[in-house]
Amino acid sequence: MALNANEEPEVAWEGDTLGYKEVGETFSTLVKSVKDDTKVISIEAGYGRGKTFFRKHWAKHLSYDEVVIQIDAHLSDHSGDPVLTFIGALV
Repeated sequence: MALNANEEPEVAWEGDTLGYKEVGETFSTLVKSVKDDTKVISIEAGYGRGKTFFRKHWAKHLSYDEVVIQIDAHLSDHSGDPVLTFIGALV
């Protein structure tokens, strides 16, 4: 289902009560301006600051124009080797 370009951010940011949509749109503009094929972005903040919410919704927003792979380091910390986590996500 193709969405109208004006609807995409609204759908991606549904439920955003923290005002992250503006931050996500700004970051999206920055990411799209980088001409490299591969971009790695790390989201860091204190506990309870909305990292997971932002990551999930921003990934949905970005996925309209970019290929997005999400890795939650906390859920995959048990491997002992971060390279395995990244390779697994890419596969």
